[in-house]
Amino acid sequence: GSTCRFLIHMACCPPTRVPALTSPSDYTAVGKTIENQGVPTYVTGTAPSEKGIVLVADIFGVNSGRHKAIADQLAQEGYLVIAPDFFGGKVCTFADLGTPKLGEFLSSYTPEGIAPLFDQAYAYMAENGVKRIGMVAFCWGAWAIFHESARVGDKYVAGVSFHPSVGLENMIFQRSVDDLASKVVQPQLLFPCKDDPDFVKPGGSVVSILQGKPFGADVECVPLEDQNHGFMSQGDISVEAVKRDVGIGMEKAIAFLKKLV
Repeated sequence: GSTCRFLIHMACCPPTRVPALTSPSDYTAVGKTIENQGVPTYVTGTAPSEKGIVLVADIFGVNSGRHKAIADQLAQEGYLVIAPDFFGGKVCTFADLGTPKLGEFLSSYTPEGIAPLFDQAYAYMAENGVKRIGMVAFCWGAWAIFHESARVGDKYVAGVSFHPSVGLENMIFQRSVDDLASKVVQPQLLFPCKDDPDFVKPGGSVVSILQGKPFGADVECVPLEDQNHGFMSQGDISVEAVKRDVGIGMEKAIAFLKKLV
């Protein structure tokens, strides 16, 4: 009967029901927010675990959009997932976009300034038995995890970035994006959108630099040309194409992480 058909559908098509495909307002997070050395940190998944993921939110913060839902879905794959508040309780709002406030916000978070927060995250992972760490980042977070690679080397083993804003290196800090990419030491999976710069798309300089490294065979770039920047964490999944590509993004990110982390 209909119940049987429904159960078969749920068993063979889990992307239709995973947390990342739930509207933020409809979603109840399964993890909890703790204070990790004074830093509010969303934690989800079982501990101890040998595999961990640090989730680095976009500028709207971990309490916005689908960040917690995505963290919970990653936790379902056996990872201990933590999402620290890298912004010290501050966040951007959509009203700040296109105003001087945005530049002021972005320039106030330097690689040196956020490094201690990453160190606290690594310490938490170590205390909970984690031996291999992956990163999952959104927008600003991609810039942050590229810098972390340059700073700590293979402390993390693979990174995933949705709509990567590594261009902040030039836009905000007047430094070379390609130089930053050249310092990355582990495989990365990038999901650029149609309005992201060409250098993070297939054939672009950042992707070419990463693919030219010894780990280049594991570097992936999956353009999602139907989507605008920010869709993964903030897009409206009542739009069918957004829902579809959030599902594709999660599926490919999980496959990449399972292979490497």
